[in-house]
Amino acid sequence: MSDNSTQKTPQRNITFDILRVGAILEVVGFWHLFDYVDPGQFHKIPLTNMFTLCALGILCFMSGYFISAHTHLDGVQSVLDFFKRRFLRIYPLYFLVLTAFLGLGFIPFDFYWKSVFLTNMILLAWVPTLWFMGLIFTFYFLTPFYLIRYST
Repeated sequence: MSDNSTQKTPQRNITFDILRVGAILEVVGFWHLFDYVDPGQFHKIPLTNMFTLCALGILCFMSGYFISAHTHLDGVQSVLDFFKRRFLRIYPLYFLVLTAFLGLGFIPFDFYWKSVFLTNMILLAWVPTLWFMGLIFTFYFLTPFYLIRYST
């Protein structure tokens, strides 16, 4: 009797891994961290700004590509399962860090509430460091509209 609960890990594409690592290093390791050093603005020129926006685009596109390749939504229950899985994976830690930011005085109370209810992207309440999480949740909310009963 075989165990069908384990799945074979798909073969990784090294090109995608290199693109992902490069984009993450650009956004997190270069662009973002230089905002916290003094003098930290020497790198903000049009060329590096364009490069960083391309890296963010690569991250968003690749995330959408991988989610669409590995997600099959065919009804209300599968959509709810999709939301539950994504929400439980990210939101608890996001809430903890957001609360710590409020407690340390990094963000005002109104930004905190807008972010706790995941409306910060709509209401333009940019939380330092965590703004991308609002973008991710916005994309997760839109994903079922694109993937419900999706076929190539």
